[in-house]
Amino acid sequence: LIKLQNPFKAFKEAFTGTTAEIKEETKAVGGLTLALQKVRDEERGMIIERAKANKIIAESRLLAEDETKTIKERLVALKRAVAEEQKVAKLELDTQQKKVEALQAIIDLGKSSEEDLIELSNERAKLIDLETASTQRQLRVTREVNTMERELAAERKKDQKNTLELTTKKFSAENDFMKKQMANMDKLAKKSRENAQKEVEIFQLTQEQKEQILRGALANISTALGQESKAG
Repeated sequence: LIKLQNPFKAFKEAFTGTTAEIKEETKAVGGLTLALQKVRDEERGMIIERAKANKIIAESRLLAEDETKTIKERLVALKRAVAEEQKVAKLELDTQQKKVEALQAIIDLGKSSEEDLIELSNERAKLIDLETASTQRQLRVTREVNTMERELAAERKKDQKNTLELTTKKFSAENDFMKKQMANMDKLAKKSRENAQKEVEIFQLTQEQKEQILRGALANISTALGQESKAG
């Protein structure tokens, strides 16, 4: 100020600028405080959402562990539990991330206390814990889903094998039946041919007998009339 030609004017401008900065910072802190309050409201709402999700997850897991159900039904229930867990975990992580960012923004304005720094550290640690817990749950349920999918695949393979065996047995039975039918038809055809041959033989034998009778009768007539006579 001493070096300036008009120190009072410079001081006034500097003070006015500082006042404007203070107003802007105060306004920014107020906005961030409201944002932080909103996040805390969301955090309280997450308690209800987590309770609802836990209910759905518990019911789905109970069904997934019910051995009276088919593996397919149990797998569907397990995947439902997984999807619900992923949904609520994402909401929790998003809310916690916004909370950390709001606290960090307030501290960056230089309007923070030691308690604010401690709270930020705690909230960052909580975010890390949530991320770690989410990762661990993902690994656990992935193993469960993979195990159940392998069981389902083995069951399907077994069913396919049983179906193939049944189909093979059915085809073999039908083939045996057809063979028997063909054998019966061959027997009937053979018998029919034999009967037809016998009928032909009988017919031929009858003709010969008729001819013999006729020859005998004619011979007798010829003898009676005289073989050398005109009538004979």
